[in-house]
Amino acid sequence: MHAGVEFSGKKQHGGGRQTLIDKDPIQVQIVVDVMEYGLGCQSTHVLVNEYRIQLDAESVGLSCVNGTITRLNPIITKVTRRKQGSTDPESAWAKARLNWVT
Repeated sequence: MHAGVEFSGKKQHGGGRQTLIDKDPIQVQIVVDVMEYGLGCQSTHVLVNEYRIQLDAESVGLSCVNGTITRLNPIITKVTRRKQGSTDPESAWAKARLNWVT
């Protein structure tokens, strides 16, 4: 017994977390637009909460934003690796870098 409520073992109606963002299509569109623009989860989190402040709604956590992104089933493309330079002092990159700093 906790706080005067006896545990019955029955499953409560609607269990699980509420999906606060998924109920508002404007917030979902903010998530989609920001992610398509390539700003990432942190920026998406900030912009969704800025919109929610205008509505006088409680702010949501980063996990709520990540859950919304996951439920949208995005196509994730990996960033390809690129060569960053050469250790050869005679390479064009090394010469250009030397000219830049001198």
